[in-house]
Amino acid sequence: MKIRVFLKKDSKELSRLLKEFLSYTRKYYSKRVLEFDNYTNSRKISYIKEILNNFKNQKHSRFLIAEEESKIVGYIIGVVDKNPNRVMKKSGHIKSFFVSEKSREKGVGKKLYLSLVDWFKKQKCDHLELDVFDGNEKTISMYKKWGFKENLIKLKKRL
Repeated sequence: MKIRVFLKKDSKELSRLLKEFLSYTRKYYSKRVLEFDNYTNSRKISYIKEILNNFKNQKHSRFLIAEEESKIVGYIIGVVDKNPNRVMKKSGHIKSFFVSEKSREKGVGKKLYLSLVDWFKKQKCDHLELDVFDGNEKTISMYKKWGFKENLIKLKKRL
């Protein structure tokens, strides 16, 4: 398995994985989360375009993929956020992270994560941040095992 930077030529293969991510989200997350997004096909397409267009390996962002036998099996996207008004002024924010179900429990996610953490350290980030959906207990447990702690609970209400 190889961890490398996302390249434009990976777009078609990554689109397949992003569709799997959206189907996984739809299948496994609780009803209370899904009521905020109807996951229409047009929303799926716009999400995929957003990921492919907005996260290019620039100075402030890193887009890594995991590749096995020329097939993309996972990805992680990180962005450096600067805020001079906070105590911790420079945070590494994990924006999106997914490993194909067939490739889980093989260390793929951990290798992606550690590669991104190394990059955040080189960027001199003070801390890491991420968002995870309520109800995604397996992922929350994984992040806690990696040293993350709950910091802020965001509540939503449909109007």
